[in-house]
Amino acid sequence: MEGSAKEVCYLAHTCAGGSLTCGVLAIVPMLRELEMNSKAGNLSGARELIEAAKVQFQKARNIIEKFQKR
Repeated sequence: MEGSAKEVCYLAHTCAGGSLTCGVLAIVPMLRELEMNSKAGNLSGARELIEAAKVQFQKARNIIEKFQKR
């Protein structure tokens, strides 16, 4: 596994685990796909998966921020 693919794999794995722990389930499938692809050394499509994960993260963040304002 090439250097950057290894880093992407580690980050995707870590973020997926943290998301599961926090109950942010919508982001997990794209992170797992990113993890599996990068584990195989394949970073094609990574940008799209990251952008999709960012959208889900922002949705979760908005919900958490609304909850905190109560």
